[in-house]
Amino acid sequence: MDLIRPELYKLVGLLEVRARKWIHGNRLSGNHFHNRGRGMEFRDVREYEQGDDIRHIDWNVTSRTGDLHVKEFFQERDLPVILFLDVSSSMVSSGLKMDAAFQILVLLLMVHSKAGNQCQVLLFDHDWVYRSDTIRTRDELWRQAKKISNCIQSRKNSIHSTNHELPLKFLQNQVLIRSLVYLISDFANFSGDVNWKKNSFRHDVNAFYIQDSFPLDDVDELKNFFCLVPTESNSLATNYSTTKLRDEERMRSQFHNRLKTIPVNQDWTADLIAILGGGV
Repeated sequence: MDLIRPELYKLVGLLEVRARKWIHGNRLSGNHFHNRGRGMEFRDVREYEQGDDIRHIDWNVTSRTGDLHVKEFFQERDLPVILFLDVSSSMVSSGLKMDAAFQILVLLLMVHSKAGNQCQVLLFDHDWVYRSDTIRTRDELWRQAKKISNCIQSRKNSIHSTNHELPLKFLQNQVLIRSLVYLISDFANFSGDVNWKKNSFRHDVNAFYIQDSFPLDDVDELKNFFCLVPTESNSLATNYSTTKLRDEERMRSQFHNRLKTIPVNQDWTADLIAILGGGV
């Protein structure tokens, strides 16, 4: 599993530029990103850019590399970013779904860590699977991405359902300050009892629906090969569509316009660019 596709890696720079424009333009979407600046904690060293404060030049790195480098510090108002990734059987068993979900996860981590936000990733199915350390620097990001990738690979032969209440309970019980939240899942058997609407007032919640399905028009042909039912029966199509539509209706009622659909049976990178074009 690649850590990130080349075309998505290029997108990081574009989103970072837009993030800076939101900040300096005082747009509403800019509250997801915060300026680099002088804070209480050292963040990283990067190459000097026009307009940087010369007082922040790191002369040790500059003398070693021959190029001007400046120190970055975390802002005290950095926005916490929490990413929940569903690694249940319905996700892991499908290479297309899990690859898309992982790529989106890494992309969001890159954008937010580059913008100065502190990130954390939590993997779950029926229980918690993995909880990353706080991700702040590029090195921490790639180190955690490799651990997450290895964790996903190790679960390919396991069978676990999804407890959709886990992320919600975590936010309610353990996250005290307002955070930017991403929930990445196929939402298989999404329960109508899980109430995310109330939690949306406390946190900025975004749900990525990883959609892997086949057209209902093909069901009649497929069932002749796999199902012992009369060919004139449409019971398989009816059951499939009812379950899928029910889950999607529940998702829309919970997340509304915060629900982002990623159809993995087509080139989903274009859909992702369209979704993130107005803000992440």
